[in-house]
Amino acid sequence: MNATVTVHDSCHTGRWAGLYDAPRKILSMIPGLKLSEMRHNRENSLCCRAVAMLSNPKIGLSIAVKRVREAVEANADINVTNCSGCLSALTFASHYSKADVKVRDITDLLMEALGMQPEKTKERIISYMEKAAKMLEGSRVTQGKQRL
Repeated sequence: MNATVTVHDSCHTGRWAGLYDAPRKILSMIPGLKLSEMRHNRENSLCCRAVAMLSNPKIGLSIAVKRVREAVEANADINVTNCSGCLSALTFASHYSKADVKVRDITDLLMEALGMQPEKTKERIISYMEKAAKMLEGSRVTQGKQRL
C-alpha cells in the first residue's frame, strides 16, 4: 500500500482522551504509508461537525468540507480517522465536495496491511447521510427549536 495519509484527530480520542501519538505510530508501522499533517492537527485539530450534520446539515456540511480541504492541502491520498462519527461526516463531505481524498477508518488500513479485506462502507454512509439530511429538513431539529 503506497499512499500519503493524514490523521483527523477526533474530539473523542484527541482532545477528550489525549491520544494523538498512537494513531500516528500505528500508521508509521504500515509499509508504504507516508504521514502528512493537516494544518490543524493534534490539540488544534478542527471538529468534523458530525453532530452538527444532524442538527443543521448545511452548516455541519460546510464545516466538514473545510476539514476535507485541509486533507487535500496536506496532499493526502487518505484522511484517516478512528471515530465512526467522523468517518460518516468526512466521507459525506468528501463525496459532496468531490475531493480527491479518501476517508478511511484506521482499522480498515490495518486490515489491508494484514492481507484482510475491510468492509466497503462509503456508499452506505453517503446514502444514510443524504436520507438523514432530507428527513430532518424543515424539522424542529434543523430550525433550532427545542424538542419536547
